[in-house]
Amino acid sequence: LHKNKKRKYLAKGKNYITFNEDWHINETELPIGFAIDDFLECLKKSFDVTLGKGAKTIDFCIEEGLEHSYKIIVTESNVLFVGSDCASIVQAIYYAEDLMKIFGDASLKIKEHIITPNVWPRLATSALEGGGYTKEYLNIILHYGYDGIVFYVHDEKMVKLAKDMGLLVYYYGEDF
Repeated sequence: LHKNKKRKYLAKGKNYITFNEDWHINETELPIGFAIDDFLECLKKSFDVTLGKGAKTIDFCIEEGLEHSYKIIVTESNVLFVGSDCASIVQAIYYAEDLMKIFGDASLKIKEHIITPNVWPRLATSALEGGGYTKEYLNIILHYGYDGIVFYVHDEKMVKLAKDMGLLVYYYGEDF
Protein backbone atom coordinates (compact mmCIF):
# COMPACT_ATOMS: atom_id res chain seq x y z
CA LEU A 1 0.00 0.00 0.00
CA HIS A 2 1.50 3.27 -1.11
CA LYS A 3 1.53 6.26 1.20
CA ASN A 4 -0.85 8.41 -0.88
CA LYS A 5 -3.32 5.72 -1.94
CA LYS A 6 -6.48 4.92 -0.03
CA ARG A 7 -7.36 1.30 0.57
CA LYS A 8 -10.68 0.15 -0.87
CA TYR A 9 -12.91 -2.24 1.02
CA LEU A 10 -12.08 -4.92 -1.54
CA ALA A 11 -9.38 -4.79 -4.18
CA LYS A 12 -10.86 -4.02 -7.59
CA GLY A 13 -9.40 -5.45 -10.78
CA LYS A 14 -9.51 -4.02 -14.28
CA ASN A 15 -12.60 -5.88 -15.51
CA TYR A 16 -15.18 -3.63 -13.86
CA ILE A 17 -17.54 -0.91 -14.98
CA THR A 18 -18.22 2.08 -12.76
CA PHE A 19 -21.54 3.90 -12.88
CA ASN A 20 -21.29 7.66 -13.49
CA GLU A 21 -22.76 10.37 -15.75
CA ASP A 22 -21.75 8.32 -18.83
CA TRP A 23 -24.56 5.86 -18.00
CA HIS A 24 -28.32 6.17 -18.40
CA ILE A 25 -31.35 3.94 -17.86
CA ASN A 26 -33.40 3.12 -20.94
CA GLU A 27 -37.16 3.41 -20.54
CA THR A 28 -39.04 0.19 -19.94
CA GLU A 29 -42.68 -0.88 -20.18
CA LEU A 30 -42.18 -3.30 -17.26
CA PRO A 31 -43.83 -2.28 -13.95
CA ILE A 32 -40.53 -2.06 -12.05
CA GLY A 33 -40.24 1.71 -11.63
CA PHE A 34 -40.11 1.44 -7.84
CA ALA A 35 -36.98 -0.75 -8.06
CA ILE A 36 -35.34 1.56 -10.62
CA ASP A 37 -36.01 4.51 -8.30
CA ASP A 38 -34.47 2.53 -5.43
CA PHE A 39 -31.41 1.73 -7.58
CA LEU A 40 -30.93 5.42 -8.43
CA GLU A 41 -31.34 6.35 -4.77
CA CYS A 42 -28.77 3.70 -3.79
CA LEU A 43 -26.26 5.11 -6.27
CA LYS A 44 -26.82 8.65 -4.99
CA LYS A 45 -26.91 7.98 -1.24
CA SER A 46 -24.28 5.25 -1.05
CA PHE A 47 -21.80 6.44 -3.67
CA ASP A 48 -22.76 10.05 -4.53
CA VAL A 49 -23.33 8.98 -8.15
CA THR A 50 -25.96 10.48 -10.43
CA LEU A 51 -26.50 8.88 -13.81
CA GLY A 52 -26.44 11.15 -16.85
CA LYS A 53 -27.42 10.81 -20.48
CA GLY A 54 -24.27 9.13 -21.76
CA ALA A 55 -24.03 6.38 -24.37
CA LYS A 56 -23.71 3.54 -21.85
CA THR A 57 -27.05 1.93 -21.05
CA ILE A 58 -28.91 0.02 -18.36
CA ASP A 59 -31.73 -2.22 -19.64
CA PHE A 60 -34.24 -4.74 -18.32
CA CYS A 61 -35.86 -7.75 -19.99
CA ILE A 62 -37.84 -10.90 -19.36
CA GLU A 63 -36.37 -14.17 -20.64
CA GLU A 64 -38.62 -17.19 -21.01
CA GLY A 65 -37.28 -20.44 -19.60
CA LEU A 66 -35.04 -18.83 -17.01
CA GLU A 67 -37.06 -20.57 -14.27
CA HIS A 68 -36.41 -18.97 -10.88
CA SER A 69 -32.94 -17.63 -11.68
CA TYR A 70 -32.00 -14.14 -12.73
CA LYS A 71 -29.03 -12.63 -14.52
CA ILE A 72 -27.02 -9.44 -14.59
CA ILE A 73 -25.10 -9.20 -17.85
CA VAL A 74 -22.37 -6.58 -17.57
CA THR A 75 -20.35 -5.36 -20.55
CA GLU A 76 -18.26 -2.21 -20.95
CA SER A 77 -21.22 -0.29 -22.39
CA ASN A 78 -24.35 -2.07 -21.12
CA VAL A 79 -25.81 -3.59 -17.98
CA LEU A 80 -28.78 -5.87 -18.62
CA PHE A 81 -30.99 -7.10 -15.77
CA VAL A 82 -32.77 -10.30 -16.86
CA GLY A 83 -35.41 -12.39 -15.14
CA SER A 84 -38.22 -14.83 -15.85
CA ASP A 85 -40.70 -12.26 -14.53
CA CYS A 86 -40.77 -8.76 -13.04
CA ALA A 87 -40.07 -9.98 -9.50
CA SER A 88 -36.86 -11.73 -10.56
CA ILE A 89 -35.71 -8.63 -12.48
CA VAL A 90 -36.29 -6.62 -9.30
CA GLN A 91 -34.26 -9.18 -7.35
CA ALA A 92 -31.44 -8.81 -9.91
CA ILE A 93 -31.47 -5.03 -9.39
CA TYR A 94 -31.30 -5.45 -5.60
CA TYR A 95 -28.56 -8.07 -5.96
CA ALA A 96 -26.50 -5.53 -7.95
CA GLU A 97 -27.07 -2.96 -5.18
CA ASP A 98 -25.85 -5.48 -2.60
CA LEU A 99 -22.73 -6.28 -4.67
CA MET A 100 -21.86 -2.60 -4.94
CA LYS A 101 -22.41 -2.00 -1.23
CA ILE A 102 -20.22 -4.97 -0.32
CA PHE A 103 -17.54 -3.74 -2.72
CA GLY A 104 -17.87 -0.17 -1.45
CA ASP A 105 -18.01 1.31 -4.96
CA ALA A 106 -20.58 1.91 -7.72
CA SER A 107 -18.93 -0.81 -9.82
CA LEU A 108 -19.86 -4.22 -11.20
CA LYS A 109 -17.60 -6.92 -12.61
CA ILE A 110 -17.79 -7.34 -16.38
CA LYS A 111 -19.31 -10.80 -16.77
CA GLU A 112 -22.60 -12.64 -16.86
CA HIS A 113 -23.74 -13.02 -13.27
CA ILE A 114 -26.28 -15.86 -12.95
CA ILE A 115 -28.02 -16.16 -9.60
CA THR A 116 -30.23 -19.11 -8.64
CA PRO A 117 -31.89 -18.92 -5.21
CA ASN A 118 -31.45 -22.04 -3.06
CA VAL A 119 -35.07 -22.00 -1.91
CA TRP A 120 -38.12 -21.22 -4.05
CA PRO A 121 -40.60 -19.79 -3.44
CA ARG A 122 -39.60 -17.70 -0.47
CA LEU A 123 -42.79 -16.34 1.08
CA ALA A 124 -43.31 -13.50 3.53
CA THR A 125 -46.23 -12.84 5.82
CA SER A 126 -47.31 -9.41 6.96
CA ALA A 127 -46.14 -8.07 10.29
CA LEU A 128 -48.56 -5.17 9.97
CA GLU A 129 -51.75 -5.05 12.01
CA GLY A 130 -54.57 -6.81 10.20
CA GLY A 131 -52.17 -8.71 7.94
CA GLY A 132 -52.12 -6.02 5.25
CA TYR A 133 -49.35 -4.77 3.01
CA THR A 134 -48.35 -1.31 1.81
CA LYS A 135 -46.49 -0.63 -1.43
CA GLU A 136 -43.39 0.27 0.59
CA TYR A 137 -43.66 -2.98 2.55
CA LEU A 138 -44.00 -5.01 -0.67
CA ASN A 139 -40.91 -3.23 -2.02
CA ILE A 140 -38.95 -4.28 1.08
CA ILE A 141 -40.17 -7.87 0.66
CA LEU A 142 -38.89 -7.88 -2.94
CA HIS A 143 -35.66 -6.20 -1.88
CA TYR A 144 -34.86 -9.06 0.46
CA GLY A 145 -35.40 -11.69 -2.23
CA TYR A 146 -38.85 -13.00 -1.41
CA ASP A 147 -40.97 -14.36 -4.27
CA GLY A 148 -44.42 -14.03 -2.76
CA ILE A 149 -46.65 -13.09 0.12
CA VAL A 150 -49.30 -14.82 2.21
CA PHE A 151 -52.64 -13.08 2.82
CA TYR A 152 -54.79 -13.88 5.83
CA VAL A 153 -57.52 -11.46 4.76
CA HIS A 154 -58.61 -11.11 1.13
CA ASP A 155 -57.97 -7.57 -0.11
CA GLU A 156 -58.40 -7.33 -3.89
CA LYS A 157 -56.57 -3.97 -4.13
CA MET A 158 -53.50 -5.32 -2.32
CA VAL A 159 -53.60 -8.58 -4.31
CA LYS A 160 -53.56 -6.59 -7.57
CA LEU A 161 -50.70 -4.37 -6.33
CA ALA A 162 -48.64 -7.39 -5.24
CA LYS A 163 -49.22 -9.21 -8.53
CA ASP A 164 -48.40 -6.05 -10.52
CA MET A 165 -45.08 -5.90 -8.66
CA GLY A 166 -44.41 -9.50 -9.71
CA LEU A 167 -45.04 -11.22 -6.40
CA LEU A 168 -46.79 -14.55 -6.05
CA VAL A 169 -49.90 -14.36 -3.85
CA TYR A 170 -51.07 -17.16 -1.54
CA TYR A 171 -54.09 -17.19 0.78
CA TYR A 172 -54.05 -18.72 4.22
CA GLY A 173 -57.27 -20.36 5.28
CA GLU A 174 -60.18 -19.94 2.89
CA ASP A 175 -59.76 -20.39 -0.84
CA PHE A 176 -60.46 -17.06 -2.58
